[in-house]
Amino acid sequence: MALTQTRVKKRNEKHHWWPKTLSKHWSNSDGKVNGLRPTGEQITQKPTNFGFIKGAHNLLFEKKSDWEFSFERFFDEADNKMNGFVADLKEFRIFNEFGRVYSYATQDELDKNLEVMSKCMLSLIIRSPEYRNNLGNMITGIRGSISSKKELEILISHNQGLIYKRVYSSHIFGRGNFIIMFSDENEFIFGDGFYNNFPVCPTQFLNFETVIPITPNIAVAWVFSNRFRTKPRAKAISIEPDDVLLINEATQIYSKDFLFFRYQKPFLFEFFTKNQHLEISPTTNYLHKLLLNELDSKI
Repeated sequence: MALTQTRVKKRNEKHHWWPKTLSKHWSNSDGKVNGLRPTGEQITQKPTNFGFIKGAHNLLFEKKSDWEFSFERFFDEADNKMNGFVADLKEFRIFNEFGRVYSYATQDELDKNLEVMSKCMLSLIIRSPEYRNNLGNMITGIRGSISSKKELEILISHNQGLIYKRVYSSHIFGRGNFIIMFSDENEFIFGDGFYNNFPVCPTQFLNFETVIPITPNIAVAWVFSNRFRTKPRAKAISIEPDDVLLINEATQIYSKDFLFFRYQKPFLFEFFTKNQHLEISPTTNYLHKLLLNELDSKI
């Protein structure tokens, strides 16, 4: 499928970095999602009212121009497949006992499902405010301080669209190893950042890894490393409450403005209350160790 840019329909259109087809899976019994700000303020609204930046996927100029375009439709494929992705994960749990291989009837079907999984996950990474923040840091690191916030936002959006298009045409999808983590007792949280080390200049993906909370009860890890065999491509595990807490702590570290939860309100750590997109130090990367242990363990 080719990615096609379109004319800008509305300059301040809501562009969701938390797709509506995904955020609805975080709804409580009232059909609403709970949001937390770094101040501790709790906001409860319909899921569609969260997780967007106005005009984030538009390349705009100070004055209207025929050169303006939108790459919002770049994410259509991932958004349209998000419901199927979540349903597939739930079916996967029913189909497999914990610790068994992600096994479908044919290799083609396995490849297809892992490709969809990785496309949905990559779209979440590159759209996230945390990744946009990383792009902003890269741009100012090269050009120096940019006084115009509007100019910086234009440069961030331009690079965001170019990177997604470049990576989309690469051979990343379906590659690597996947760990699908289920938790019944303790819920995951989501945020405007989550654990990942996806590069702002993606020329290769060796040592790339991420853990993304997909629903309050399911998180998926995606890992690239020469250390691990190509099979099994994916495995399912029942995750311990302490490990859920580690993943939720990481989400708070990488998030800045918003956390989201369904029923179990998280304790806010200092990482999140600083109101900055932070990263886990490589010397104390407990999630990296957790992923290595799970991938090293026998199926």
